[in-house]
Amino acid sequence: MIYRSGAPEDISQLINLRLAYLTEDMGPIEAASAALISQRLPSYFSAHMGKDLLVYVADQGGRLVSTALVILVDKPASPSFPTGRTAILLNVYTLPDFRRQGHAQKLVRMALNGAREGGASYMELKATEAGLNLYRKVGFQPEQSHYTNMKYSFL
Repeated sequence: MIYRSGAPEDISQLINLRLAYLTEDMGPIEAASAALISQRLPSYFSAHMGKDLLVYVADQGGRLVSTALVILVDKPASPSFPTGRTAILLNVYTLPDFRRQGHAQKLVRMALNGAREGGASYMELKATEAGLNLYRKVGFQPEQSHYTNMKYSFL
């Protein structure tokens, strides 16, 4: 198994892994949504990979079997993030036949190092139940805040 950064030639496999992750996490995706996601992802990966998107993969003979993505976010610096940069870990996913072999843990550690080297003050994530033990094992802690997470949806 080769653990490495993602490359432009990986984009089609990264899209498949992202759709597999989303389907496993959220259930079946409506055809229109899946088509829109599939249409948008190639240009997103091309524009952001290696800049504000760090991609880590486990590659077995040219087949990507596990992935982890990091989005680097620039913000006005504050005491909570004095570098003005934070990181979001997402899409940590391993194909079912390759689970429980340490691939995701290796990629998450690579992601942490990449975010640190990229100047992030911290990394955050939203954990699924299946990922909680992995994230705790590598040092993530549940966040307590006096803020309430909210969002406004345009779609």
